[in-house]
Amino acid sequence: MVNRGRPKGAPNTYERCIDAGEELFARHGFDGASIRDIAGAVGITNGSVFNHFKSKERLYGAVFERLVASVTAYVSGAAMEPDLSSVVDFFDRFLSWCLEKPHYAQLLNRELMENHLRLVRAQTLHLGEPVSVVVDQIRTGQNLGVLRTCDAEVFTFYTLGAIAHFSVAVPTLGRLMNDDMGETRARFRTALLDHVVTALTVSPPGFCYAGADAFEAPSPAASRLGQGFPVDELTTRERCLIVAEALFARGGFAAMGMREMAKDCGISTAAVLHHFKSKDKLYGEVLDRLRESLSGYFAEMLFATDFECVVEYFERFMLWCFEKPHYSRLLLRELIESRDCAVKGRKFYFSSPVPLVIEKIRRGQSLGYFRALDAEMFTYYILGAATHFSASAPTIDRMLVEDMGSPQARFRRVLVNHIVSGLTPVAWAANPHGEWLPQAAALESGA
Repeated sequence: MVNRGRPKGAPNTYERCIDAGEELFARHGFDGASIRDIAGAVGITNGSVFNHFKSKERLYGAVFERLVASVTAYVSGAAMEPDLSSVVDFFDRFLSWCLEKPHYAQLLNRELMENHLRLVRAQTLHLGEPVSVVVDQIRTGQNLGVLRTCDAEVFTFYTLGAIAHFSVAVPTLGRLMNDDMGETRARFRTALLDHVVTALTVSPPGFCYAGADAFEAPSPAASRLGQGFPVDELTTRERCLIVAEALFARGGFAAMGMREMAKDCGISTAAVLHHFKSKDKLYGEVLDRLRESLSGYFAEMLFATDFECVVEYFERFMLWCFEKPHYSRLLLRELIESRDCAVKGRKFYFSSPVPLVIEKIRRGQSLGYFRALDAEMFTYYILGAATHFSASAPTIDRMLVEDMGSPQARFRRVLVNHIVSGLTPVAWAANPHGEWLPQAAALESGA
């Protein structure tokens, strides 16, 4: 008798629906992936999908349950001791998971940007337990005096965000640094482990660590909020671009319809096409505005070779992310969704002042001011953490438990601490007058 049933060991329809959902939700997001698309990928009818899942939300929940099981399996093998090696192992395992499960990494990035109606799920599902475990480890280690004091909660989100951002930016970074993918991944892993170790290692006796407290002055980059033109003074073209920015950031290129944009502008679709010949042309001009906006935040900056200069550079980028969150989301979407983002990356995201600050760090290293490290990856690591934090702020704000000030202020302190701890040569110290000098000179001047 011929067995016409499912081959032994083959996934059943329920599992195949989840497989298809993983791929399509990762590629198009929750709103962009339809039940019809999922059913078509499985080769069944819409009704058959609903036999297993009563709604698209239920299917999405099943996809995330599998995601949770996957990431938990990766990080649960890390030791639960409150010491540096255990914390390093946790972040290293999370990086391995993101690189080996790229569709999950895409899905995770989308969820952090898009789940405005699913914020509670973020706390109870995909990030809650793993994050709380490592945060508790760091706090316990700090209480025992084996880990340096810092904001354990935001440090964890900062580091996970840098990893999640990198996982979708690998093609772009590989092109920018002229690396193959394996080399880019290895360089990021080195930067990640270096960041965790330098940020959490307790300073040796006699060493003065100048963290965020040394940079409490307001950023020189003045706030641009509230300086836009009155809406009635905008031209039709300008109004189209402003509306398009918001819609592209919210739903991505594929989900933004020209008809929807025209309606929000109060004009006809034909009027939009009069100014922009196609959606691609419109999107290109939006990206041009993004690049001009980012460059404007560095227009009056002086690039000296010192800590203040490097801190100011990253603070200006952070300020831009916080004041232009729709641009942060647009950047992250571009990395997730655009097939040619590796080429576009040269033109906007990592262009303009980025090569300058990398060169200044390298110059400082040659003069002995900064510690030897991969200046290029160090820079992209911090830019990625800032972009990701800004784009996913609504979710992270809800997940933060401690009341230690605004999330933006807390993030700034972690960012500044990362820069200073990452670049400070371990042989440097402060003399009794608070001057930063090589350790031998500091001891001599304080005699």
